[in-house]
Amino acid sequence: MRAAFPWFSKKKTKQSAEDSEQRSANKPWKAFLRGAFSGVEKSARVDEAFFTELEESLLASDAGLKFSALFLAGLREELRQKKILDKKHAAIISKDLLKSWLRQGSLEFSKTKVPVIFFIGVNGVGKTSSLAKLAAYLKAKGFYSMLGAGDTFRAAASEQLSFWAKRLGLPIVKKPQGSDSAALVYDTLESTLAIKDKKSEEAVIALIDSSGRLQNKVALMEELKKMLGVAKKFEERTEVFKILVVDATLGQNSFEQAKVFHENLGIDGIILTKTDSSSCGGIVFAISHELKLPLLYISFGESLENFSPFDVDSFVEALF
Repeated sequence: MRAAFPWFSKKKTKQSAEDSEQRSANKPWKAFLRGAFSGVEKSARVDEAFFTELEESLLASDAGLKFSALFLAGLREELRQKKILDKKHAAIISKDLLKSWLRQGSLEFSKTKVPVIFFIGVNGVGKTSSLAKLAAYLKAKGFYSMLGAGDTFRAAASEQLSFWAKRLGLPIVKKPQGSDSAALVYDTLESTLAIKDKKSEEAVIALIDSSGRLQNKVALMEELKKMLGVAKKFEERTEVFKILVVDATLGQNSFEQAKVFHENLGIDGIILTKTDSSSCGGIVFAISHELKLPLLYISFGESLENFSPFDVDSFVEALF
């Protein structure tokens, strides 16, 4: 059963809550494929001009050269096999093909272990705010979160997370700027498990922020591996999830960042942020399809409520 988001009125029914969630998932996306499929009411025919415009639309959306070529080749073959010659039916085939290449995921927690979620990504993508939004989302589902200010390199990150912790009424573990981030992970997990021991019937979870200084890639990866290594010491009682936060506005840079983090750390899923910007977010296709990474959530604004589980159907439908 899907829980209502915290900003829904108690008077709303489960169905109305889900409808509202679906609308908010649709809202941020730019319909960047609409132009290529215009004229369907006149049963416009599929021709080379159509494929050219569709390719331009995909590239303009930041979908990337490789994915765009794969998609167009697959679409051509599907239309040929099914003998489809009009845009109206080509749009249906295109939607199905795009949906099949996106991996929708969800966080499935063990009933016997405490979940520990690390938020990973370069500085500026929205890691800390995404952590706060997920904390609010999980709080509405009955989880009690311990927050860990793991970006000990930037004082602003710790201050921002402290603000959200106070607003959400949740505990936070933090250390002075320049402290050992691995030591912070240890303290966060010890505190989380202590809370779990006191509240054995409650769903307790640890949400840990991290640094994102990709300009010093080697040092950053070593720091993250050290943090994860500390978490491994608690593996008898915890399960670790590594979520990569991806900025939809960065296009191909987002793909390269995702590739680096996944190769080094083994990412479990994606949160896509800043989807309310002018960016089309087409890079999500390349990340999901080429890196085989599931899409978990989208974030599209400053408020805590601007956060939703990723929905493949609503995402693709909103592009046309």
